Amino acid sequence: MAIFNPSILSITYRKNSSAIPNTVVELTPQYPFANISTVEVAEKPSWLKVILTDLEKEDDGHVTKLFYNIAIDPAYANNLSVGLQTAEVKIKGRVESFPVIGTQTCTLKVNLRVLAYTPLSLSKKSFVFQYKRGEVPPAAQFLAISTLNNWSIVSDQPWLTFSADNGSENSTISLTADPAGLDAYTNVAHFVVDDGDSQLEGIVYFYISGTDNEEDYLIVTPNVLEFSEAYQAIPDKVKSINIDASVSINVSSNVNWLQITPDNALAGVNRIEVSTVNTEILEVGAYPAEITVSSTYGVSIVSVLLQIVKEETAGIENNGFYFAEDRVTLNMTNAVVNAETVLDFTTQGTLETKKYRKRVPFFKNAASVLIGQETDLLLKPQLLPELYTHSFIPVIPIRYDFTVYDKQLGNAVLEERAAYQNITFLNGSTPKKQNILTYLPSKITVPADAVIAFNFMSDEAIEQATITGAYTGNVLLNINGSNIYGVFIQLSDYELSKGDSIQIAAGPINLTVTVKATALPTTQIIWLNEWDCPEIFNADSIFKITSEEDSVVAVNSRGGKEYSTVIEVKNPKSFSLSTGNIYSEAEEVFLTRILAAKKIWLQHGNARFEVLRNFRSLTESETRRTNRNIDLKFKIAVE
Repeated sequence: MAIFNPSILSITYRKNSSAIPNTVVELTPQYPFANISTVEVAEKPSWLKVILTDLEKEDDGHVTKLFYNIAIDPAYANNLSVGLQTAEVKIKGRVESFPVIGTQTCTLKVNLRVLAYTPLSLSKKSFVFQYKRGEVPPAAQFLAISTLNNWSIVSDQPWLTFSADNGSENSTISLTADPAGLDAYTNVAHFVVDDGDSQLEGIVYFYISGTDNEEDYLIVTPNVLEFSEAYQAIPDKVKSINIDASVSINVSSNVNWLQITPDNALAGVNRIEVSTVNTEILEVGAYPAEITVSSTYGVSIVSVLLQIVKEETAGIENNGFYFAEDRVTLNMTNAVVNAETVLDFTTQGTLETKKYRKRVPFFKNAASVLIGQETDLLLKPQLLPELYTHSFIPVIPIRYDFTVYDKQLGNAVLEERAAYQNITFLNGSTPKKQNILTYLPSKITVPADAVIAFNFMSDEAIEQATITGAYTGNVLLNINGSNIYGVFIQLSDYELSKGDSIQIAAGPINLTVTVKATALPTTQIIWLNEWDCPEIFNADSIFKITSEEDSVVAVNSRGGKEYSTVIEVKNPKSFSLSTGNIYSEAEEVFLTRILAAKKIWLQHGNARFEVLRNFRSLTESETRRTNRNIDLKFKIAVE
């Protein structure tokens, strides 16, 4: 057999690292390859490079040994998930050595362990030290270095020193600025941190203040400015800073997208305008900057943050279909300061159309609005149909149409941003099984007179439900103007017997129904699920209706005697039934869904009662339990 050395190649690679693992592998084929032109790499993973570097051959040209350089290809390996990856490298070539003539394939197993890469990062890249002559030198400041490698740090100025010039992996060091021998008011140093994979630069400002005149001063307000500009739009923002100084001042910034007017002034109170320029060339993101106010007394720094915002509206699409419990959000961004979004809704509910308005302020250039919150109030269930084999529309989604406007606070003008049409919502959340609006298990065991209910969605027209197995046939699905299907199938139509099994298929629905033995007529427990669609559980044990007397009696006192008069007589009903043996835990879990139902009915034969449950819990699962027969109690909901 072919021999690789090593026999199994194990590689460890740290994602996005500059260290690219490579190994030379020696291949000795069991039978020499006929010649090198027939040898090729037949199979390899995309994240490996396999390069033939050398070979050994006999005088007749037969190749007896090959040497391959196998290296990681970062372009693909950086996209792999962290963990163990396994693959094979297959080298194939022609063999013409008796007794073997044909193709020989040699396989090398490769195990790649992918590790997460932590790029070099610094807790801060800009430091400011301030010192007033005659006082204690400024305290050290701290820098956290995050890396998995060895690192070093160097400075271009002797007055900036570090508690450690090198180290290994994550470390925290201190930076110290020494004012000794410095005369300038503004001193700048740069430092570089290098971990072998990458380098990061930082900057340190050291401001030294103080003159012989103790009455000098420099007061700058505010010390923070924030701007926001629309992406690729001509900038138009202007703000101001107030400077009160006893000496003349100079004002400058460290970026080219700020314009300062004027950039110098004499002693006194001065108003300096700061405006944004040339921001249309910047990409979306946050851009920090600094404005430096310098004087013979000292220096003051104003921090500036510019947000480039792409005005977007996302999260909702025209003609979209959504579920209310998914908390569908319309997300917007805006570069305008002190702005809000206004939404005018026209919502077509089941029984009425409502018009209303919502307002949401922008915070840090963003606003989010929940859409569909009114669904629970405005969507009403359809009337529960009769229990016979047919199709129906179980629920009709409600429709939202709305227009989104931008508005500045304090200004009555509305600027239309977007208009949305035919946004439809159902109650509930997105089904775990795509397009299936029922919790009915895919395999159920029911009596021969059971009624099966299921509901689903389909953008394509589904013309029929197909029944195969002990009975073969179709149920026509006549749904017009809706993509939501409800189906009842009454098994008594098909004369099924104990042990018979049928399969029902319609759209995304695939059910296997097995008939069980029963001696009593079936009672249907019906409820509406979270999507307002009917579910049915077929109970085949004892069903009992109890009538009770509940009178309202008025007591009057005449001549010292009390007289009782019945002024209202009620005849409330209560119901109790047993489910019969439930054959699977999945069916038992299905029954527990009744606990979340807002409407419940019991149907026995042609008699239907809307009821309220008289129980608060049901057991989903219990070990060492073979007989799943549950007793349930209800009371009449409408007298």
